[in-house]
Amino acid sequence: MRWRNCQLLATSVALLLSLGPIAPTYADGVTLDVVEVRSEGFPRLVARLKGSDTDDLDPDVLTRGRLHVIENGQSQQTAELMQIRNPAVPTSVALALDVSGSMADEDKLAQAQAAAKRFIQQMRPRDQVALLSFGDHVMVPQKLTRDRNLLARSIDKLAPAGNTRLYDAVAQSVTQLSLSPSGARALVVLTDGLDTASERTLQDDIAQAVRAAVPVYAIGLGSDADAEILQQLAAATGGRYYSALTGEDLTRVFRLISRQLTSQYEVSWVSSSHPVGGTDVPVQIRIETDTVSTELSFKYTTPVFGRTFVERDNPVQELAMIGPAAAPSQQQVLMAGSIAAVSVVLLFLGLVRKRVNRRLYSRLRVYVAGQPDTASLDSVLHTVSTRRGRVHPLVAAAARVTARLVPNKQVTRLRRKLVQAGHASDRQLRFFLAAELTLAVLLGIGAFEVLELTGFGKRSPVLVIALVVMLAGFGMYLPYMWLRRRVEWRQRMLLRTLPDALDLMSISVTAGLSLDSAMSEVVDKWEGHLSREFNQVLNEMRMGASRREALRNLAERTQLEDVQLLVAALLQADELGTNLSDALSVQAEQLRVRRRQVAEEKARKAPVKMLVPLVLFIFPAIFVVVLAPALIQIFGVLGSLAHRG
Repeated sequence: MRWRNCQLLATSVALLLSLGPIAPTYADGVTLDVVEVRSEGFPRLVARLKGSDTDDLDPDVLTRGRLHVIENGQSQQTAELMQIRNPAVPTSVALALDVSGSMADEDKLAQAQAAAKRFIQQMRPRDQVALLSFGDHVMVPQKLTRDRNLLARSIDKLAPAGNTRLYDAVAQSVTQLSLSPSGARALVVLTDGLDTASERTLQDDIAQAVRAAVPVYAIGLGSDADAEILQQLAAATGGRYYSALTGEDLTRVFRLISRQLTSQYEVSWVSSSHPVGGTDVPVQIRIETDTVSTELSFKYTTPVFGRTFVERDNPVQELAMIGPAAAPSQQQVLMAGSIAAVSVVLLFLGLVRKRVNRRLYSRLRVYVAGQPDTASLDSVLHTVSTRRGRVHPLVAAAARVTARLVPNKQVTRLRRKLVQAGHASDRQLRFFLAAELTLAVLLGIGAFEVLELTGFGKRSPVLVIALVVMLAGFGMYLPYMWLRRRVEWRQRMLLRTLPDALDLMSISVTAGLSLDSAMSEVVDKWEGHLSREFNQVLNEMRMGASRREALRNLAERTQLEDVQLLVAALLQADELGTNLSDALSVQAEQLRVRRRQVAEEKARKAPVKMLVPLVLFIFPAIFVVVLAPALIQIFGVLGSLAHRG
């Protein structure tokens, strides 16, 4: 018996030895994808990787494994691997759930709702999730939000009915993700069948997702899902396809996707090769553990501003030459602080001195020169006591801020322009100043948001700041453009009605009325800008101003040469005692002659102005219509001759 047992033991040992060493078992499904490669600190390189299909893998297994980095055929001994459990970049996820009639079978929709609610709870607080449903129509129950309770309530309201518009849902989901701010984006779509009612095609969805850089994670629920289509959609967009036959599989798939979206790895090493700047360098990364083996390859471009390497005979001496940067001494810190404090004090004194000088200059103008204090901010923005003149506190605050940003002379010129435009009240001045600030802020913020959404801000921050400042300045200038056009339009209206008004005044004076009564007749029988100006003249004379002063104020308000000539003629006739009726008739006739001359001048300028559009747009079209048939025939004859030859 003993001999027989020894024979069995020897046979077993021989069989084991014939099999050779036992190799470790590797997981086939574990893969790593390259998210980005940072080479700005060359020769130190950092590659950020994203793990996939690692549901059964301990998160720390890869970091404890054997890491091999081969760059340009050379093994890098300084390579390190670490896991980033919560990357700083936020993620925007669109969750598209199938709510067609087939989802009511086997309680599929309830299982999908439960798994989806667990999925949104697994996402990080900084991540945003949007919910879409597709049946007969594609609906957006909830746009991108960080409110998990709101998303859960929207998921609970889903009900199965209708057909399946899978492709339309993918397109709408990518559109929703395109509105998200900067950061990572992904689409998770769950369906249990085939597309039956979409207007779009699979190729349209793939092209749109690739343009928007949105990977699609497709989940096929049950055995009736179109696995081939979903795999093609996921593979073409850089996502993954998962098949979930049961509710437990669905929970596992959602947990796996959430880990892929939030878990990343970083491999860093110091390059020992010396490539030329601007060249592509191949890199291979291989990670081996007792249960996992994965390998990936990629290329990076060395920066042209990278460091220049110099071969040295003594590498120890080269390292010794690199010393740490010296910290600033106490004297340097005190000197820098003193310079900053003196700068702040000088700036404060300069602002205070400027304000004091402005007040002194304003008071000297009032008490020494006898001029009204029209330039000071107190007179410009004083509170109007009447109820009609009161404005909203926000408008008043914005007007005060704008008035302090622009010079006082500019505010004075603005008041004159508003008077010329027919807006002489302080209330209109405040609204104008508030509009300047509002347009500047809106255009600046709008430009910044547009540039950030398009990703232009990351490429050139200095140019973004310049564009924002430029558009903000354009917003400050927009109200002045409107005001200039308003003044020109009002002056044209005054010149158009002035000759007829002078005729009416001449008839009234001939009938025995005074000049004031004749102007009152114009005010009573006319409605327009000129009648309002005459009414202002009459009101000033009723308040105690002389006729000379009231008429000069009229010329000052309108800033029209014809009105100034009229005022001069009326004052001269009043002083010399000549007939006012003749003076008014002569002025009316001169105005008509001048208006006719202006019209003739514009008529003579019209052909010259029409020449440019005629040459650029009309003549080329005529040449094409006239010469194109002849040219086609000529080319056809020449081609036939060449063919015969």
